[in-house]
Amino acid sequence: MVPQPDLQFMVVDNTHGRPMRGDQADSFMMAELWKEHDRRVWLARFHFTVADSYPYGGPEKPGDTKQWMLGGVPLKLNGRAHVRMDLIDCYCRDAYVEVLRDDERMRIDLPATPAELWALLQQMLERNAEHASPEVFRFRPGRFTYAELAADPTFHRMEARLAARTSTDAQQAYRDEVWRKEMRAVSKGWSTDIHRAQEPNTSAHPGRSYALGASNGSQVRAPNDTARHTFTLETDGLRTGPVSIVIDRDPNYAHHLLEFPASGPGTRFELYLQDSTGVPSETVTLRVDMPAEGETSKWVDVTELPSGAYTAYLTWGEHQSVFYLVLGR
Repeated sequence: MVPQPDLQFMVVDNTHGRPMRGDQADSFMMAELWKEHDRRVWLARFHFTVADSYPYGGPEKPGDTKQWMLGGVPLKLNGRAHVRMDLIDCYCRDAYVEVLRDDERMRIDLPATPAELWALLQQMLERNAEHASPEVFRFRPGRFTYAELAADPTFHRMEARLAARTSTDAQQAYRDEVWRKEMRAVSKGWSTDIHRAQEPNTSAHPGRSYALGASNGSQVRAPNDTARHTFTLETDGLRTGPVSIVIDRDPNYAHHLLEFPASGPGTRFELYLQDSTGVPSETVTLRVDMPAEGETSKWVDVTELPSGAYTAYLTWGEHQSVFYLVLGR
């Protein structure tokens, strides 16, 4: 499977690009809790059906309908705090995003064909060839396609400013490198698709949906390759709720190591896999006991850890903090 670059978008409140009013909730449980305290809340969910081409075993099987809560990455532009959301590549069809606030519902249908997806990726590439940048959509009730919202010229200037931003995030250089690599792979694969589509009695990878996703033999998993992923629980003060972290496990690597950044007596991380409604399991999915001494971290092999969203807890002494971790692929 050729890894697909993530689609990125952010939702704003009006045509002037004002950030969404209210706090973004990472689960219905959190949304209801905040509403009880008279806080205005909005949330976003990713809905999809598992594609027939899904190659793995486990609890998911082709035809299952799923939904993931979408967390956000804090993003600041012109002194305003926004939230960027990423749509990771998956074996899925009939995919759409649902944004809810109060009694209002906005549905965004995601691209259903390779041509639609490639056109959106090209639009990102035209804004900046070095790194990915989000589309900007105005929140309003109704049903829309991702493509029509992305084509709306209202926010083109704002999108250009977002594309021109430089990040001080220590991991940005790595993400940019991955994005450029994936864009080159998709560009090559798309050119191959056009050639095949022009040949008699052939089709351009039939059965694909949201993801281009078919292997053309050029992406070979190297058995000795190891990808290392890091994260931080430090924030810049823009987020009011728990931190959300997305780890994208590139299938071209045979092994994936995740660095857990903490230490001290009794310090541990516990991850609980969420179900399709965002409710975490009652039993711990992964527990990581941290070194008792020194300011050190711990690398853990997460290659076989199930994909999906996790509610995660960091416990140290008598203290505990919660965050959300999404493992792609």
